[in-house]
Amino acid sequence: MLYCSIYTVMPVYSFSKINVFQQCELRFRYKYIDQYPDHDRKGIDLLLWSVVHETLQYLYTRLNVFHTPSLDECIQYFDTLWARDYHEGILCPADKSVEDYKHRGHTYIQHYYQTYHPFDQEKTISLEDKSFSFELQQGIKFTGVIDRLAAQGQDFIIIDYKTGQKLHTMQQDEYREQMTLYAHGVKQKYERYQQQISARLMYLHFDIQDSWIITDQEIDEVVNKYSSLITSIQDKATRYGFGDTQAFVPQQ
Repeated sequence: MLYCSIYTVMPVYSFSKINVFQQCELRFRYKYIDQYPDHDRKGIDLLLWSVVHETLQYLYTRLNVFHTPSLDECIQYFDTLWARDYHEGILCPADKSVEDYKHRGHTYIQHYYQTYHPFDQEKTISLEDKSFSFELQQGIKFTGVIDRLAAQGQDFIIIDYKTGQKLHTMQQDEYREQMTLYAHGVKQKYERYQQQISARLMYLHFDIQDSWIITDQEIDEVVNKYSSLITSIQDKATRYGFGDTQAFVPQQ
């Protein structure tokens, strides 16, 4: 059976797909080319991340129609989402309880609300744009999700919320590259309106922001790096499609 058509006819890549390839080429093949079903159970950290993000999206969606929801409304919205999405099949660490995670979510929303109210620091351009896609280079499409794209005048800010309990300093270069790729897409979409693009990682557990300006040189370097990685993936996918079962090597 040939699989090459999946990755040679205008594929769409994402940062998470390429991250899987970099971690283990064989896992990438199983997941995205062979398309084996994923039987991994969802963990409660992912639930917390999802519900906090949706609650902040609700907050800024209401602000965009000139209505400021109260903190109580935001907490109630969080609780509604939690009740909707939580089930007993979700994995929770043995040394923590489900209520511990729910309380963390309440705390993140409360601290965020009290810190940034009345939320007039910048204007929101888009929220959780799941259709955000762009050309990495000619013939290579890329897609991603920006938690919030905001603007202060003509300075655009790519905002990403983090709900983890650790500051993963070793991953900061990885996050920086992800935000830089998204900046490339923002330039394509909004270049006539923006003069400068910056990134802002918001670590909600610590009330810490990590912000930086993304330069054109950084964009060019990261685009070239990921274009090279995608060329390698496409080459391996084509070889695999024509019968080379060793094209994707397992993690060493």
